[in-house]
Amino acid sequence: MSTLRTPGRIIAGALLALAGLVGSLGPVSAADGWVVIATGEFTNDVSDARTDGIYVAWVYGADSPATSCNTLSAAPLAAPADVTSVTIVRLASFAVSGGALVWEHLVQECHPYTPVAAPGIYGVDLESGADIVVTVEPTGELAMAGREVAWTATNESGQVAAIRLASVDGGDPQTLVTFEPAMEVAQLRFDGARVSWAELRDSQWRIMSMTPGEEPEELLVTVEQRWFDVASDWLIWQEGNGLLQAHNQVTGETLTIDEQTPYGASTDGRYVLWVRATDATRSTLRAYDLLTRSRFTVADLSGQSAEDTVGIRTTDIGGGALAWDVYVYPSLGTQIRAAYLSGVLPTAPRPDPGTTDPNWDWYPETGHYLSWGFRDYWRLNGGLPIFGFPLTEEFEEGGFTVQFSERQRFEWHPELVGTPYEVLLGRLGDELLLAQGRQWMDFPTAAPATPHYVPETGHAIAPEFWDYWSSHGLELGDPGISYRESVALFGFPLSEAMVETNADGDTVLTQYFERAVFEHHPANPPEHQVLLRRLGAEILSARGW
Repeated sequence: MSTLRTPGRIIAGALLALAGLVGSLGPVSAADGWVVIATGEFTNDVSDARTDGIYVAWVYGADSPATSCNTLSAAPLAAPADVTSVTIVRLASFAVSGGALVWEHLVQECHPYTPVAAPGIYGVDLESGADIVVTVEPTGELAMAGREVAWTATNESGQVAAIRLASVDGGDPQTLVTFEPAMEVAQLRFDGARVSWAELRDSQWRIMSMTPGEEPEELLVTVEQRWFDVASDWLIWQEGNGLLQAHNQVTGETLTIDEQTPYGASTDGRYVLWVRATDATRSTLRAYDLLTRSRFTVADLSGQSAEDTVGIRTTDIGGGALAWDVYVYPSLGTQIRAAYLSGVLPTAPRPDPGTTDPNWDWYPETGHYLSWGFRDYWRLNGGLPIFGFPLTEEFEEGGFTVQFSERQRFEWHPELVGTPYEVLLGRLGDELLLAQGRQWMDFPTAAPATPHYVPETGHAIAPEFWDYWSSHGLELGDPGISYRESVALFGFPLSEAMVETNADGDTVLTQYFERAVFEHHPANPPEHQVLLRRLGAEILSARGW
């Protein structure tokens, strides 16, 4: 059931009948895994998407320019039709977290000429329906994590005087930091552990951060304060020159995430979500995994009709979900869209396209495509027995377009176009050892007189694996299967053969190579006694994909 709320009282109402506000389950995008949470007309649009992983919140624009009224709504991502709405006048900021929707309220009545002053932070518990009053003091901006709200308290002149913190469940506010009069403070952030903000001192913007109860520390000094976000160990900010960058406060590492006119970024501490401009429109929603240094596309509107005005405005990511608002006008109007992160990762299965194309194959076993060069490479160099089915779509990693299959990672190297090495294979055997905390250089080596000894690594290919290793290779044009073709496919050995228990619980003779891990299963038929580990699947599982 939907209700209309204002601070201090509940009004049975039906403002949800306003055109475009009904939050019924929208169409699922078969390609991108998102849902439409709400729609609106361009003149009275929906905007400012927020999510905590459970709920999605958004603003419905003023019904009339004379009133400056907004409608603030929230709905569970799992049940978008269950909408709760409140009327807000001159909405400055809001948040949804921990089952609560809170907002900064400047005036009480939605009236065109005589608004009644009622500053403070109010809210509604989305589970119980109870009204929430966090503070009645004048405020400037709020941020929320869990059931706690941080806000900037202002003085009679509207200047920021302090940052405070309180629970939506009651209790006295805690003053975290106070400011000198006329100090300019902006962009409050709170991730549950630290409160961060930007302040202007000596003609420079300084991004400050603090754990409640400790002294503030300076994270970054910048001449032009554009945008920043802080979550976990990462500070994300946009430079005046358009670069989107990330800085790890623990390791000191700084990364450039995007150089192509980024806009509207947000982060949850592992993933960064932002808009990339395409053809002078903000039409592509991108994501970056700070753990694996991977980039992938969440949604792409660049293919809309030329008659449409296209743009993605706000983005938010949290609790394993993401939300954004778009306008495709006039064909679609404006929309709030949301998705679970698992549904937009490169590993998310794609549905049966129902069509065929000579340039790609779709595999129902995993719900993924192989296309163009990767598809041709897969076919030419061993196919299913060597590589397995595709487990992802194409995405960016390490500066290259890549794609994982069950046993490998394909990398496209444009600098090698026209050579047999245009597609290279990942060193997944080495990567698996590193993920296990093991260095192949520390393994005992073989005596140089050992059969099939490889001087490059000091290891010998075990007799159980030699026939398989030497009878398979990449197609480089050599007669038969040459030594260099086997090296190109599997790499050199990184260990001696040793008995290990694999991911399936089988204890088998195992040998690590640069690009593969061989297992000996003597109980199998002769043609299947040597099996290759599903390294691609193990790597993806280890990264939480």
